[in-house]
Amino acid sequence: MLLRFLLLHVAAVAADDTICNLQKQHFGGLLGLQRDLEKDGSRDRPNGVQDLWSRPGFAFRQCPKGTSSQSKVQLLARPHLKDLPSKPKCLPKEVLIGDFVGDSYEFSCCDAGEQCGGCRAVKDGACQKCAAGYVMQTIPVLGTSKCFVCDDVPNWHDMHGQSCADLQKLGMCSGAWPKEDQDVAFQGVRPSEACCACGGGSIYPTPVYMPLQSKSLHFGQNIDETPSPITAGEQMVAPGCTLASSGLELGKDGRISGEVTMSNQTVIKCSTVSVQDPVRGIVANIDLSVPVSTFSYGQQTVFFKFWGLDRTPSRQIVRLRSKNRRKLKLTSFQLQCDPACPWLSITSKGDLLWNSTNGHVPHGRAGSPVASDDLTEVTTLAGMPSCSCQVLATLQTQQVSTQFLAAQARLWKGAVWDVPSIVARISTEILEVPLLEDLGPGLRWYNRSGHLAFQLDPSTGAISGTPRLSLPATQGRAEVNVTCHVALGGPFYDQALPVAIFHIRLLDDVCWVPRNISGHFRWKEKSVQEPQCLQTCRLRDDCAAVQYKEDTCRFMVSDGKETFLDGQVLVRLNNCSEQDASLNLAVPGAQYLQGEFGVMNFYQNDASYSRAGSLPERQLVLGRRASVQRIPESCAKSSWFLLHINTSDFEDSTLINAPEFFGDTIACIDSDVVSKAFKHGQDAFDLRLLPREVESTPLYDQPPALQHGTLALGVPPCEKPSQDLLLGTLSEPGIYSLHPCECFGAAYASVEPVHEDSDAAVPRNPQGYFNNGSVSDQLLFSGPYTCEESASVGHFSHLEMDECQRACASKSECQFYLFGKTAQTCTLFQSCSYIQDVGLQITNEVYGMSPEFGSYCRIANPEQCWQEIKRRSMLSFTPSNLPSCLFQEQYEACDALQLLLGKQDGPCSRCQYIDASSAFAAVGLKKVPPPEDFPSASQILVSCNDTSRMFSRLQNGLRWEGPMQGDATFTCVSGEWVGELGPWQYLTNLTCQA
Repeated sequence: MLLRFLLLHVAAVAADDTICNLQKQHFGGLLGLQRDLEKDGSRDRPNGVQDLWSRPGFAFRQCPKGTSSQSKVQLLARPHLKDLPSKPKCLPKEVLIGDFVGDSYEFSCCDAGEQCGGCRAVKDGACQKCAAGYVMQTIPVLGTSKCFVCDDVPNWHDMHGQSCADLQKLGMCSGAWPKEDQDVAFQGVRPSEACCACGGGSIYPTPVYMPLQSKSLHFGQNIDETPSPITAGEQMVAPGCTLASSGLELGKDGRISGEVTMSNQTVIKCSTVSVQDPVRGIVANIDLSVPVSTFSYGQQTVFFKFWGLDRTPSRQIVRLRSKNRRKLKLTSFQLQCDPACPWLSITSKGDLLWNSTNGHVPHGRAGSPVASDDLTEVTTLAGMPSCSCQVLATLQTQQVSTQFLAAQARLWKGAVWDVPSIVARISTEILEVPLLEDLGPGLRWYNRSGHLAFQLDPSTGAISGTPRLSLPATQGRAEVNVTCHVALGGPFYDQALPVAIFHIRLLDDVCWVPRNISGHFRWKEKSVQEPQCLQTCRLRDDCAAVQYKEDTCRFMVSDGKETFLDGQVLVRLNNCSEQDASLNLAVPGAQYLQGEFGVMNFYQNDASYSRAGSLPERQLVLGRRASVQRIPESCAKSSWFLLHINTSDFEDSTLINAPEFFGDTIACIDSDVVSKAFKHGQDAFDLRLLPREVESTPLYDQPPALQHGTLALGVPPCEKPSQDLLLGTLSEPGIYSLHPCECFGAAYASVEPVHEDSDAAVPRNPQGYFNNGSVSDQLLFSGPYTCEESASVGHFSHLEMDECQRACASKSECQFYLFGKTAQTCTLFQSCSYIQDVGLQITNEVYGMSPEFGSYCRIANPEQCWQEIKRRSMLSFTPSNLPSCLFQEQYEACDALQLLLGKQDGPCSRCQYIDASSAFAAVGLKKVPPPEDFPSASQILVSCNDTSRMFSRLQNGLRWEGPMQGDATFTCVSGEWVGELGPWQYLTNLTCQA
């Protein structure tokens, strides 16, 4: 195969949509394959295979979206069943231009001068349609229009979220700069700078091929060659050009004409520059190196072309060319080839002849070695048998010669791709799909509308790449289907080019799942169309959901404005594919069937799903019809089946990983419910329970056989943050983080940081008043300690503990009592502000009387509260703003005494109760532990406690950001916590430092 450039377009079937061309014309080919024999006889390898593209393949970008329509199936004929017409012979100053016509790529002659460059249809001397990859633009200042190779600035959009394609569709741009009031910069870039349709974009020179580049000339030959295509009205010539000294003239349009004069030159060399746009400095270079001799064979590479499986080339003889051949009287022709070419001979008149006796038809696949014993020594050029040859002749008494490369070229009449229908996903690499020669009939293709991005290797036709597009969708998963026609060949194809066709189904990797939410969230608003609304969201890592209503786009992000919302939104699901996404089944009338069904098997782009049960035998399977081995008669037309698990599942499979389910059918579903769930985000459907399932259902009331269900894409939740951070919601900061000094409600009982002693001290009130009520007398401290003597209001001997308590209760002025355990003494105090160490080895217990009025609540962890907050507050010049606890003065006095003495002869108790009616207590009592998982499109506030500040650790701790002022908002985006974009974006980077 000789595949050197590919011309491609996408057939669009929508009624109002024009053909979406994705062609980037590559003019390369076997151009200028001059071979100079070196002195040692070795052959100089090809250096004339020109390729202007620096990448291995062409990247085809998204085309403007046309009017939507249902896909139409169209059968296409075999591209090689008809004889391909020859290329037309164009007059001087005319050039060939090509366009797709049916199932071939055919050529016509263009006489429109510079308008021919990048054009595929000309009328009345002006280009009507640019070729794919080209855009009609008006040259600034000059005001003339023609086709240019152009790419839009990637990912650019204006302040309204409209892309370059949107501006073109809206009619704001048509190849020239838009109106001044519409040419408004966004992020420093104007439409006239970013968009090809608006006169901007990245402009590249139109590739130019000069037929003279590949020719071999003889002295006295008349030349009239026009560049293909004509792209410029001005030419510049580099120093050292030998055109003039060879008798040739270069015109302004690049045309070279004249008669090659006799001289001592054997090679005409010249480098020219075609000025295609003098205002923007767009130029194309042409380098000529053309051999000249007494006689020649017209081309530097002499091709013997075999079409398809033809046994003989299209021409078997190549005539010698010279001036006044009859009068020149060349004799004694000799053919010398290195290596030898047994299939090539020379006649007595000097004509080259393909030798049918020794000739070999190169019938191997493209790129494969030529298998022939006769040609084992023959080198191959791009997969073709080729030889470097020289023909010697005698002119009077002198010996003259010419050199050329002889090649047998088998040209494809048709081709197909190894995979006829490709399924690809956004952001997922396409495994390379090779292009193969098509030799037999019987294939058909489906033609559907759509747009695509991929890479197509211009030398092999292989399809690969990683699609990265913004596919328009309003709900569910976007999908486009595309059929591409690819013309194969190069300049040496002297017929219309054969066309190969492939089909790609491109699936978005982001889905939008409808869900009802209620609460306070951070939103940003934008006035854009719905597709741009979703695109705006997916371009931000922290965007979890969108709501489009009354031409207003609201998208949930971490740095938005807090607003209450109660309604339906579209939740973002990343990595959306049958291989990765789970499904949530809801059947209100048979709830035992509900739950999350995860992917258990993925085979040939189809998934099977399962839901775990309380026991292994209660596992459920959701499988497609093809995988179900025992289909009940009542489910003969069903697409999906809900089954019981069976120990024989998969065991009898004859295909690797092909699922086979033998379990009993629970219910059958007629519609393709899984495909609809991916298409729309969710799908409501009917399922029929089989009679045996209805009768055996372990429920009080047997469910009806016909059930209504909903299948929705499962959006993964976010795990509870593992760092020691304070968590809350936007409306209730800190609701998920209980401080050791706070009172705790029933939800936090037995959950850290609540100490087990605190949990045990709170009675369970059947009326529901948890941790809110009166308290008993409190032990303040124990050891050789006493209160100030001046506050004593009574002293008794030989009393028991309960008698001492009653004695204090009987005196209105008594607030504290001391019970001496060693001597059973009892001392009553009206105050206890100054704690003293008596210096004796005795044990006194000092109690505070419970308040007669008021309600109190127990704090979560008294010891931790004292160590982290209360003691620091007592010793600090800036006391804590936490409210005082019951008997806090006495606890502080005892702790201060022990700190002063440097020893602890007995324990001091810690704060345990605070006023339950205070606002501080109310906050703690309603706090709840954070859930293990937060649903996607949740938002939390993250902060540190009062004694520390929050920092973000960047570059593996080499750089720190912070401290942050206030709370940080994090949004759950498809299973990942994402903060405000920038240094506070990643939750795992956050840390609290004292």
